[in-house]
Amino acid sequence: MSNMDEAQSGFFDSLDDSGVGDAAWSHVEAVHTSACGMTRVLKARRYGRVFALKCLKAELAGDVTAAALLRKEFDLAFDLRHPNIAATLDFVEVPGLGRCIVMEWIDGATLSDYLREHRPGRQEARSIAIQLADALDYLHSHRVVHRDLKPSNVMITTMGKQVKLLDFGLSDATDYAVFKQAAGTPGYVAPEVLAGESNGDALSDIYSLGVLLRELHAAPARVARRCMATKPQARYQSAAEVRQALTARSHRWLWATVVALAAVAFFAFMWWPRPGGQEMSSVPLDSAASVTSVPATDTTVHVSTPAEVKKETASADDVKTTKEENQTPYTEQEVINLSIARAKEMLSVYQKEMSAGGLSDIEKAKASRQFSVNLEAEVHSIVAAARVSDANQRKELEEKALTAARAAVKTIMNTQPTATK
Repeated sequence: MSNMDEAQSGFFDSLDDSGVGDAAWSHVEAVHTSACGMTRVLKARRYGRVFALKCLKAELAGDVTAAALLRKEFDLAFDLRHPNIAATLDFVEVPGLGRCIVMEWIDGATLSDYLREHRPGRQEARSIAIQLADALDYLHSHRVVHRDLKPSNVMITTMGKQVKLLDFGLSDATDYAVFKQAAGTPGYVAPEVLAGESNGDALSDIYSLGVLLRELHAAPARVARRCMATKPQARYQSAAEVRQALTARSHRWLWATVVALAAVAFFAFMWWPRPGGQEMSSVPLDSAASVTSVPATDTTVHVSTPAEVKKETASADDVKTTKEENQTPYTEQEVINLSIARAKEMLSVYQKEMSAGGLSDIEKAKASRQFSVNLEAEVHSIVAAARVSDANQRKELEEKALTAARAAVKTIMNTQPTATK
């Protein structure tokens, strides 16, 4: 064990134990006051911890209806325990504030503020969407509807980027007989609620979730559209279905990524230089191949196995140049020319396979993407065979070779008759 490991761990400064055992509320500061609503939120300390306090505005002190609504919010939220729902802890009298709902303090930003400052990628947007659907599913399983799902009522924590659903001021439950009027925020409320056909239920929550997903941009648009169907029966019939749809698309994306990476690894293995300078299915530099256009019958690209590519180029593989026999590294131009030649050969094989037809547009799109992956792997193997020792030079050479190979493919496709494209 090193001397550093043996050093004692501890605080670097004197301990501040002020307020550890203090039952009184202190350091109270305003955080948010509802512009149109009846409540305000404050940050405060007690027993050395930080909490959020939600209470009525000062001018509503003594208002029986407002007090009953605040009590209803506490009753609905108190039994909810979910990692994606802000915890409601108590309902207490605080000097100077009146009755307050005590909630966990969330260090983070509302989703509306978060989206203004940060554009989430596909994976992050999907994670936010899944967490929201999970929270909504839990809520509905406890017979509670939120009725005001919108970005300002969703928090994203600073640590862990965890979703927290909050503000149950307009929420309702099946066992409540008062305050059943329709509620929500324009722009997020479902059309049947606006039309007076519903006071808000699980399906109207799902509509609001769809609007929120649409604002995430990178979240699945198809899922958002179905959530936002005008007719409630055309939407997902539960938040669990929404979560399942989001998770299924996530799994498909994961499998597509795994397949693509596997293809790259397979091609790298097939073309990686073998001991003694021998390469599997290596194609020597052929000046004629680098300048002669390869005829093609169809521009749509299809995925071929390395064995199929090798079959088409067997005659070229049988030739060994003096440079290969002498183990002399390729020059930059030779690497580029070889990359172009291989790209043309691969394109010719794939186009011939595609000319038979029978593939759907989706299958053609997948094949086209796979061709791009295969081409990148092939160029990478060619550059690896060039034995460039400097990593930066090798990376720069690979970029040049790949750009040239792609340009050659594009030229062939653009010069073919429109009918074959």
